[in-house]
This record gives sequence, C-alpha cells and structure tokens, in this order.
Amino acid sequence: MTTPVREVLGALMVTALVAPPASAQTAPAAHDVTALAKETQNPVGNVISVPFQFNFNTGGGLEDQTLFTLNVQPVIPFKLTHDWNLIARTIIPISSAPGPEGSRYSGVGDINQQFFFTPAKPGAIIWGAGPVLSLPTSTAVPTTTGSWGGGVGAVVVKMTLRHVFNIKYVMVLHTPYFSINI
Repeated sequence: MTTPVREVLGALMVTALVAPPASAQTAPAAHDVTALAKETQNPVGNVISVPFQFNFNTGGGLEDQTLFTLNVQPVIPFKLTHDWNLIARTIIPISSAPGPEGSRYSGVGDINQQFFFTPAKPGAIIWGAGPVLSLPTSTAVPTTTGSWGGGVGAVVVKMTLRHVFNIKYVMVLHTPYFSINI
C-alpha cells in the first residue's frame, strides 16, 4: 500500500478505537408505512428520497444493440417560509451506449437540476413549478451536448388511497419533456 493510503487507514482505525460508543436513541414515532411509500413516489414530496430509474432501450436506430441508463434522482425539500417549500430534484444519468465495432461508451450524462416551489400545506391536488437547468457534465461521448440549458418545469400530483398519479412537464431550450406516472 502507498503511504497516503496507510495513513488514512491508520487514522480510521484510531478513530474507531477512540470514538465513544453510540448511545441509544429514543424510538421514532410510528409512521403509516403506506403513507410513507406514497410520499416517496411524490416528485415534490416533503421527504428526502433518492429514487433510481433504470431505462433499457433497444431496437429502432439501435437495431440489435442496447442502451442502458440509470437515473439517480435525489429529491431534497427545503422550507422557505411558513407557506412555501422549495423542492430540489436532481437527475444524474449514468449511461452505457453502444459504440462502433462492439465497443461501448459509458459515463455520466448531462445533469438536469429542477427546482419546484410548492405550497407547504398542499391540498387535494399537489402542485409545483419552477426553473430547470441542464448542466453540461457529460463524460460519455454519445450523451455530450456541451451546452448549458435553462427552462421551466411544472408538476401536478394527485394521491388516492391506493395510487399516486403525477404529470410532469419540463421544457429546456425548446425541448419539452412530458411524463405521466401512475
């Protein structure tokens, strides 16, 4: 091992030996598991979540090749005032795209940062709207745009006893994205 690695491992071992043991914490209040599950499916929910979305594409222009994309989508709510929240939603695509002669291009695509202003006390219909940014962070050749982008986004959510319905519309540089999730 190199000297810096040994130093870091040594420091971690000393910290583990010297650090006081963790103390018991009071048990959190019981939560409705169904309500929590529904809240994590709400793209503008007032809960921190890190959903993953896996996309598998084949056919069409890809012919018999495949394109894989894993979207890591952390959602972090911030309380702005008594009446308003700001929901920061980041989409980090990690892609593996086919290249020439059986090769593949893999890496991170352009990051999409969405900000939704939402009422702190939502009604029967939950909604949010705000700016959207596209950041040129791609490391995979087929997904490189090399340009910054900006636009607007909106989301409408309806929760029922069994389902979460949401409609999302995002437009960045004249390129609309529309999705309906049930």
